[in-house]
Amino acid sequence: MRAVKDIFSHVGAQLTRRDLVDFEHALKDAIHDFLPFKTYSLYFPQSLPRDAAYDAAGLKPTYLSDEGKLLLPLVLRGELLGYFVAKGVRLRAPKTAPRYLTALAAASLERLLLYKASLTDRLTGLLHRQAFLDALAREIDLIQSSLASDQASSMDENLTSFSGCLGVLLLKVDQLSRINESCGYAFGDKALVRIGEMLQKVLPAEAQPARMDDDVFAVLVPGAKPQALRQLAELLREKIKAETFHNELLDEPVRLTASLGAVTYPQNANGQQLGRQPGEIARILERKAQLALRTARNLGHDRSLSFNDLLPHGGRVLETLPMERAMVSIGRLIGAHEGQRFLVRPPEAKEETQVGRPPYKGELVLGEVREKCSVAEILYLGDPAWPIQPGDRLTLIRDEESPSAAAPPQAGRQKDLLTDLYDRKDLLPLFAARRQRAERFCLVMLRVTSRSKDHGVPLTGRMDALAAKTSELVRERMSGFLEAPDAFGARFSLNSLVYYLPEADPQEVLRAAEDLMRQAAAQDAELAVGVAAHPFLSFQKSDALDNCRKALDHALLLPEPKAALFDSISLNISADRLFSAGDVYNAVEEYKLSLLADETNTVARNSLGVALARLGKLEQAKRHFEKAVEYDPKDINALYNLGRTRHRLGEVQSAREAFSAILAQDPKHVFSLLRLGALAEEAGELDEAVRFYEQARALPGGEGPTMRHLARLAIAKGDKEQGRELLHLALIHNHKDAMCLHLLAKLYLDSGEDPEIAETLARQSAALRPDREEYWEMLKRALEAQGKHDQAQAVETLRSSE
Repeated sequence: MRAVKDIFSHVGAQLTRRDLVDFEHALKDAIHDFLPFKTYSLYFPQSLPRDAAYDAAGLKPTYLSDEGKLLLPLVLRGELLGYFVAKGVRLRAPKTAPRYLTALAAASLERLLLYKASLTDRLTGLLHRQAFLDALAREIDLIQSSLASDQASSMDENLTSFSGCLGVLLLKVDQLSRINESCGYAFGDKALVRIGEMLQKVLPAEAQPARMDDDVFAVLVPGAKPQALRQLAELLREKIKAETFHNELLDEPVRLTASLGAVTYPQNANGQQLGRQPGEIARILERKAQLALRTARNLGHDRSLSFNDLLPHGGRVLETLPMERAMVSIGRLIGAHEGQRFLVRPPEAKEETQVGRPPYKGELVLGEVREKCSVAEILYLGDPAWPIQPGDRLTLIRDEESPSAAAPPQAGRQKDLLTDLYDRKDLLPLFAARRQRAERFCLVMLRVTSRSKDHGVPLTGRMDALAAKTSELVRERMSGFLEAPDAFGARFSLNSLVYYLPEADPQEVLRAAEDLMRQAAAQDAELAVGVAAHPFLSFQKSDALDNCRKALDHALLLPEPKAALFDSISLNISADRLFSAGDVYNAVEEYKLSLLADETNTVARNSLGVALARLGKLEQAKRHFEKAVEYDPKDINALYNLGRTRHRLGEVQSAREAFSAILAQDPKHVFSLLRLGALAEEAGELDEAVRFYEQARALPGGEGPTMRHLARLAIAKGDKEQGRELLHLALIHNHKDAMCLHLLAKLYLDSGEDPEIAETLARQSAALRPDREEYWEMLKRALEAQGKHDQAQAVETLRSSE
């Protein structure tokens, strides 16, 4: 034990009352090993004696045999942290047992302290990398469990107090190695400690900072959306830049800067990644945050960059290649795909251009897209005397913004002899010219891959051979379409082909494409095909290429044959991606287009209702949910969303009818029972509410989300002890439950316990749900209970800023 204490003394680790709340489940299990009990709670007196021996007066366990209750003091190294209140206790030797129970409790606290030390970085006291990744994996698991339980009901924050998203920041101190060499390593260590302290002071209460490496910190922010995470990254960057660090070796002030990378989940995870295990997703997010951080540093120190910004603004030219090609720093990891076009600009330090030169050097199109980089083809140079060079920056553009597309088609364009296809740089000019001469046409996009892996042949050679083979098959199987005047084919990327087929019928084209895919499979090639037709809805002719890409994305999600015609489902998939990325307004417009294409698409209608409700347009949302239920009365998601929206609009009886209709189909629908319980509770029918909550609690997956409601009811009935127990159980299920944190803070204040603990809980609840006025009022009350009147006054200012 002495050796353990020596370790703690060196590390500086200590156990706090807040740690008892955080490690409550582990503490409960440890005490239960030597003291059987039925229920328990933690109690923190407002005035705790300091540096008192464990056997001092008032610190011995108190056993109330009539109540079966034991008040066990939690003493660690002479400091009373709080009391563990065990209920349902029967001591066989009530006179002698208390003598050893406190010592056993102290041993449990020593183990908790050892556990805490195993999670923290020795220099800064923050979480170390593995502990951070474990915490991140736990948050991801909560999100996955919520999404898996029921897509609509699980995201009802009034039932679960769960936002369903998170953010990760990586922060790297710029040029710390150079500073260590010039100012000394002791200075560097002190600077890192200062930055760690600043993070703990500045970050929201629910955020978890960590030290990942020598000069790299990380922050986990539950509930963070992309815009809020960007703002937090900028705040941290500015705080570090404003700090002054004193170099004792040279007796002079030193200023530091930091670069940051930000990533959010699930917004920055693609479909396949969403299905992986939480631990794997945690490492994927770390890698994406590292990529954003590295890009921020490559663009210049002292800046922050979001993962969402990497594709449109974060690309660079890595090297120029023969045959008018270049290697660029963007790949599949950040959402790049073949055919995307970028303007090339000089590095920021060389932004000013000569008079008469365009504001960009030229244009690139992605050809061979790899995981972290891509081979791009140079389509256009603004000035041959101003060549593209390594370090040049890339800006993503739409097809209609392409300088090469604006160029008039040249007479005598030559097809590639191997594939009989036009070059990709000719695609947009040809399409722009020939579509003007047709009232109706189809575009077909084919993505081809090989079933065999011939590693002896370079990738470009393999893909050229596949393109030639596929082109020959198209000429054989789709010759009737290609005989039309103005029909042509072109390379869209290294592994994609595009065909323009004027006056073609889209259904006939789709059938021919499916036959083509079967023939390709017989020749060891795999095809996915997207078809887009014009006219379609209100889309312009120029939109057809983008629609064709969306159809191909749709096809890639299908089983064999992977062929799709651009339709309502394609638009639905595109809208879902916009919504998951936080672009709710554009998602709404895309959902509306999906319904114009097929008004019976209940998935799109339900999703549109959810998006409109997110924007606060409840009446519009309700109409779409009602229409979805009209088309499919057994659509549980639509019924739940309809009931929830009616409830928010004050239509209580019709809300009950919707939730009851769900239970008629699925009596084990936990969230409908919870919602009916909430309706009964609001009507003052507390016994009826308890009945619904207990029904939900007894179902698989119902215990965790039900505890918070039963706790609230217990408190409303005046049973604060039971309410406290249920709140602790609810926080074990979800330690970021804002309502439970708020109610627990209120209980601590109402019972005259430690207001510092109440302040910590209230801060966390207000940070998780800044829209709840009562949470901020509880924080003000906790501050005033400690005499922190200035801070209590400042809460209103903070409230306004949120």
